[in-house]
Amino acid sequence: MKSTNGNPLELLAPFASGGAIQLEAQRLGLKAHAHDLNSVAVMINKAMIEIPPRFVGKLPLNPDAQVNHMNEGYSRAQGLAEAVRYCV
Repeated sequence: MKSTNGNPLELLAPFASGGAIQLEAQRLGLKAHAHDLNSVAVMINKAMIEIPPRFVGKLPLNPDAQVNHMNEGYSRAQGLAEAVRYCV
């Protein structure tokens, strides 16, 4: 971090494919940019990298899960995971 004046590094994956590198960069707290010509790879990356962070700390759709975890709260995207389990 000394070489970046305390700013987090940014990662560019020009051929994103399955998104493993971007997901790992995000897990480490780095900003990740991904590009790919394959539309399937782009959708996989959106589903793994862009969408879950929007639901951090949100309650799930399932009313039973909301009541059961009202006092605990949800960290990260656990509310989204619970909502997916409920819908499936």
